[in-house]
Amino acid sequence: MITGLYGNAFLCRRGPCKCQYARVCTVRAQVIVRAYTHTHKRTNKDAHTNAHTTQDELLPELQDEILIKSTLNHRYWWHEVWAKELETLAGTDDDPFQRMQITREMFGWAVAVSLSRCFGLKSVDSHVMTPVIDMLNHSFESNCAIESNSKGICMMTKHKVQKGTPLTLTYGPHSNAQQLLSYGFVTGDNPHNIFSLTFDVALFTEIINQFGGDVPVPLATWQLQALEKLGIDQTSPAPAANELSGPLSDDPSSAATESRLFSPEMMYLKAHGMPPVDPRLLAGLRVMLLAEDERYMLQLTSPDTWGRWGAPLSKLNEVKVLKALSAIITAFYKGFPSTIQEDKRLLAGLQELLSKQTTPISASSPFQPPSNIDCYELALRYRLAMKQSLEKSLINVRARMKDLGA
Repeated sequence: MITGLYGNAFLCRRGPCKCQYARVCTVRAQVIVRAYTHTHKRTNKDAHTNAHTTQDELLPELQDEILIKSTLNHRYWWHEVWAKELETLAGTDDDPFQRMQITREMFGWAVAVSLSRCFGLKSVDSHVMTPVIDMLNHSFESNCAIESNSKGICMMTKHKVQKGTPLTLTYGPHSNAQQLLSYGFVTGDNPHNIFSLTFDVALFTEIINQFGGDVPVPLATWQLQALEKLGIDQTSPAPAANELSGPLSDDPSSAATESRLFSPEMMYLKAHGMPPVDPRLLAGLRVMLLAEDERYMLQLTSPDTWGRWGAPLSKLNEVKVLKALSAIITAFYKGFPSTIQEDKRLLAGLQELLSKQTTPISASSPFQPPSNIDCYELALRYRLAMKQSLEKSLINVRARMKDLGA
């Protein structure tokens, strides 16, 4: 069972399903639904992501500047919605909350809850709230599925489910960064986890040459032209992995507030599935490490084939590329403030502390933000899984080197 910021589970019973954890039940449905409806109708922003209520001082604990920037941008967006639209309507006939005493923090929390629980349905081309169904937790091996049409939505089990078994749905093939940003939880061994980075020739050259590589400085004209064909623009320095770029925009509807998690310049390393390396990243490194007397290989093939995993330009070039990838992954791992072992110790100590405390939920208060310790645990789980994914990527690269006899 996976539990998140507003964790809950539905168990299979002979009678009606009952909620095991009742934290969400303390929320006034009126606040959540109206926050969702107003936000979705009054803005052009897609309503399937949300800004988490994590305190600012805990955001650095994620150790992922790209995710931090995305979180701050989403939070900035709903702050602007509140200040420019909703706050001015308070007490008027257009007040979407009908004069309920709603603060900005309550609104942001309600938005986070509602948007993490809405379903995007292609059958009606809209996002909808689905009571009861939205209480099911996520699993990549779910035992339930949903079907929808213009008349409604239906949930059914995929197979016979034993009494007492949690009912689960698959939220989608999301990485932990996407899960945390959109739903407020992370999955331990997430098969869709990736490590995101951008292609920075200067940074990669420095790392590779420090580990005994021989990347020319500067690159030859033919190499720069080949990188340009791959869409790798080096006219301005690209941000390195997990590096922030630029201040928050003053306009919450601008492209600057879009999540950089899904930015086209981002490339990936992944621990599961093929290919384990983004084809553009692999192609770029092959070009950077291609010897002068091998440049003719680029003329014999098209740019869209340069990055195919298992189809090297030459064995010598591929060995250099894999060593370079190993050096880059190692450098990024060493750049984290803490190691996998340190994070595991911190998480174990925190779990022991959590097991000794209980947090009562007040039915009289609809606003129950996650505590500092809840958010810190999520941050630890996220950064630990990210480093473990990077470690597995390194294992994949070294296994490929062994296959080539390197």
